[in-house]
Amino acid sequence: MQCLPVTLELKAKAAKRKHTLTQINNTAESARAEKRRSHLLLQQTLCLFLQNLGIMKMKWKYLFIMVLIVIALSFWSTNNQVSNEHNKYPTRSWSAVQLHRKAILNSMCNKFNLRNSTAGVSFKIAEQLMVEQSHKVIYCEVPKVGCSNWKRILILLQMNLSADPSQISHQAAHFNSPVKRLSSFPPDMWSQFLSNYTKVMFTRDPFERLVSAYRNKFLHTLNNYFYAVYIANIIKSKFRASNSTGNVTFVEYVRHVLSEDPTQCDPHWRPMQHLCDPCNVQYDVLGKLQTVDEDSEQVLKLIRAPTNLHFPNAQQYEGEAQTDKTMATNYLRNLSAEYLQEIIEMYKLDFMLFDYPIYL
Repeated sequence: MQCLPVTLELKAKAAKRKHTLTQINNTAESARAEKRRSHLLLQQTLCLFLQNLGIMKMKWKYLFIMVLIVIALSFWSTNNQVSNEHNKYPTRSWSAVQLHRKAILNSMCNKFNLRNSTAGVSFKIAEQLMVEQSHKVIYCEVPKVGCSNWKRILILLQMNLSADPSQISHQAAHFNSPVKRLSSFPPDMWSQFLSNYTKVMFTRDPFERLVSAYRNKFLHTLNNYFYAVYIANIIKSKFRASNSTGNVTFVEYVRHVLSEDPTQCDPHWRPMQHLCDPCNVQYDVLGKLQTVDEDSEQVLKLIRAPTNLHFPNAQQYEGEAQTDKTMATNYLRNLSAEYLQEIIEMYKLDFMLFDYPIYL
């Protein structure tokens, strides 16, 4: 009988997680239903068009076959568009993918009442927005989403240099960049920049980003004193009985993340929506790490960058395999059900705003 309260608590947590997953699944189903309605309207319009041309005078069996073909093609196209969102756009143009991502984002912003019609961009958000004036582009810095390479590209654009981004060191990209932040300009100029510049934001699967930050900051100790030593000692002092040697464990790292204010915590694990405020900053391009090559090339074309400038391979600078879904899953399985649920709640809006599935 002593185990009964624990059992009830676990059941309650499981029910809460199930509710979160149901919310996200319902949202995805609503998006698919809306697409089906659009295709049905297209089919009806086509039939009316054929009727006006006098084609309805054809034998009914031939007309029936034509309608079946239209419906079959429409159904095939809809299903392929939904399933291939996270691939290399085999069935949709890049513009169509952008429209789809923005539609999901706008729907979720409205659903959760995340728009602020009175206040402008906050200083905290302005600090994340990098302004490259030569090509009139604003890039929101989201750590662990290819931001090092984008910082290299912005430097080359700002200085009008024709060079390989790999020639720019990590130190120069992160600490000695000539590219200004929006926060460095007078606040009365912010709206002018935001209205006239091409605004770009890249996102990543929240689970992968969380694990990637841990691996990069706490397992790679070379030239990484601040995180691997200073922050690591703070974490170990909080969550270890004795401040013993050895790397911070993933569970200790997660406990530290959960102990912080998600709106103010370290940018490497701060939720993406708190970094870039996508419901109030109208981004022209919503890129994703899994399609970073295609998205980046399209951005460079959009801003009329030099044709010989290309987004480099992310692994070129990492020196190891990039954190992917399989690797993230292996790490997250070490968490208790309680911690996993808290992580899902912390990043819930990132999952929903940017259309990422919760696969755990």
